[in-house]
Amino acid sequence: MAFIPTEVGKYDYEWVDPRYCETHTLIFDEYVEGIQSVKADKYEYSERADLEPQTDNLLIQGETGDVLEALTRAPELTKKYGGRVKLVYIDLPCNADNRMYTLSSSMAQSDSI
Repeated sequence: MAFIPTEVGKYDYEWVDPRYCETHTLIFDEYVEGIQSVKADKYEYSERADLEPQTDNLLIQGETGDVLEALTRAPELTKKYGGRVKLVYIDLPCNADNRMYTLSSSMAQSDSI
């Protein structure tokens, strides 16, 4: 199954033939590095502010399914990240290009979204 457009502005699940799925190469052309800012005395900080920035995280922008599939197929990524994905952020296409995308009523009430 895949979450694909069924008509302009509407999305639903449809069966997709797995023979036509594609794996795209991940291109590492930029990276985001955490930098710990100097604390200002006039603010109150939580204990998390003292944690060192993490360097072993991976941020990938792309189609969620393609990214997760690439993480399971690229040997160098599978070895490092296989079975370790803790968060997948999905930004649904709401209000893109001033259009309102809607989910079917059965999907809107689903716990899987």
